[in-house]
Amino acid sequence: MTAGSKPARFIPVLVAVAGLTPLSISRFAVATLAGIIPASFLLAHFGGEMASDNVQWVMLAVLVLDTVTLVPVLIKLAIDRRRRASQGASGKER
Repeated sequence: MTAGSKPARFIPVLVAVAGLTPLSISRFAVATLAGIIPASFLLAHFGGEMASDNVQWVMLAVLVLDTVTLVPVLIKLAIDRRRRASQGASGKER
């Protein structure tokens, strides 16, 4: 088994979990495509930039790809931090 095939083992688990939710198949398909299409476009575009000989464009592509990847993570962390802070403040008032 190669290292690249290990993530594929989790696909049946994801399918089983998705089957246990009340989410319709059409909604699941639309949400999946909405998430996959932008990421596929970005990876293909920046992969093409990485193949170029221009080092400045390669560095810019890496920086933009990292930023696009980290922004949702940072937003999620900020939301979680605010939620914990508001729960802690409401707990002190009781």
